[in-house]
Parts: sequence; C-alpha cells; structure tokens
Amino acid sequence: MEIICEYFDSGFIILYNFGDPEIRNGTEIVRFIENLLNNNNKVLVAIDDVHNERIEYGILDGPVII
Repeated sequence: MEIICEYFDSGFIILYNFGDPEIRNGTEIVRFIENLLNNNNKVLVAIDDVHNERIEYGILDGPVII
C-alpha cells in the first residue's frame, strides 16, 4: 500500500481492484484507461490477488496509440 501512496502523491491516478477475484467489463476498462492516458494523465493500475501476498502493478504514462 505504501507504493500506491507514493504514486498518488506524485500525481498518478490510481486504479485498484480491491481484491475482487473477477475483473468484469474488460473492454470498457480498457477504453477508460485509454481515455485517461490520452488526456495526459499518469495511471497506476494495481491488481490485488487475494490468493497471493503480492500486488501486481502496471505503470502507464503517455498517450495510447493503436
């Protein structure tokens, strides 16, 4: 959680799943993140796997080019 706070203090938008085992609406989530990045936001995606002591992080910065 300390890592998440450091990124938040640095101006990142934090997306965190709160340990929900199933991620739904994947297409809408991708569009949401693309929109954040295309509007010059920095995003930290933290996926908490309740069965694992680790939290997986993805750091995204910059526009999405498809």
